[in-house]
Amino acid sequence: MKNRVPRALRRATTLLAVAATAVLSACGESVTEPTVDGLVIADIVLETADGEIIYSHIDHWHGFAIVDRGSALDVTVHFVPRSTHPDDHDVASRDQWFTLRDHPEYGLDVVIEDPALATWAGDRVSGRLTGSQSGTTRTSFVVRRGGTTIFEAPPLNTVVR
Repeated sequence: MKNRVPRALRRATTLLAVAATAVLSACGESVTEPTVDGLVIADIVLETADGEIIYSHIDHWHGFAIVDRGSALDVTVHFVPRSTHPDDHDVASRDQWFTLRDHPEYGLDVVIEDPALATWAGDRVSGRLTGSQSGTTRTSFVVRRGGTTIFEAPPLNTVVR
């Protein structure tokens, strides 16, 4: 009696051999990672004139902006190229911070959800948050290069008291 291999088993073995050959041949090829053209921003750090730090961490903020009605809060906008580990909620060290001062091809858009409560006036590096009416709104910070969004922070809770 001949020892015959069932047709389905032969076919599965052939398919496995073809797949293994494809994987092994791909290992020898050079794989190129995509490159980022320009600035890399992972997080944003806001520093108020009185030294208070408010910063985003991946998808949320640590702190929130508080401004009194009829008053202004001066803010410098810093960025960080790499996020800390998801379980590490400390602000990045100051030596990692940078501003857009040396990057004239990038712009900073700051949008307040309810402009009746607060307004923002500033440039790519700093601005002034002014409270108009008591209430809570959200503020968005977006970095663009031309029409391309490079970075968008999660909305920041902003309180006018």
